[in-house]
Amino acid sequence: TIPLNSRIRIDSFIGDNPTGDGDVDLYEADFTAGDVVVFEADPFTLDPPSNLISVLQVFNSAGDFLAFGVNFLDLIIPETGTYFLGVSGVGNASYDPITGAGSSGGSVGAYALTITRLELGELPEVFTTIDTGDTLATASVLDLPVNHEAFLGGVIGDSAAGGRAVDGWSFSGNTG
Repeated sequence: TIPLNSRIRIDSFIGDNPTGDGDVDLYEADFTAGDVVVFEADPFTLDPPSNLISVLQVFNSAGDFLAFGVNFLDLIIPETGTYFLGVSGVGNASYDPITGAGSSGGSVGAYALTITRLELGELPEVFTTIDTGDTLATASVLDLPVNHEAFLGGVIGDSAAGGRAVDGWSFSGNTG
């Protein structure tokens, strides 16, 4: 178990087992509902850097797919339980986490996996719904109280610009 408000780092390699480029590294951890978990498989912090482009997938204890990311993934845990993170190379994302079937050739190389577990806490009500702007002039203003954090999300393609849309937020802060 990863302690709350902490992070761990694991250095590993995709392609180091008999399946070669079909390799998948699976990690198991217990989380609590509402935890914010950030997964990052960084090939560039290693010496020497790796050419791996990783696919990160989170599964619940039944093997059901929950989330996907390339090199980076964050997730708010929906319910307390055991979760699995699959790390594979891009091109190898269709495997079954229970049987291993469906693994195919993908990117290979070393990576530094960082898993950060944070407490969600209470977010100010101002962040419940924000219609974000598409330019600097129309960016939504964030009024974030001191010592608070925000998790922002939006939909690209929900404006007249369609798939060329940009969601923007503006904020100001003090140094120190």
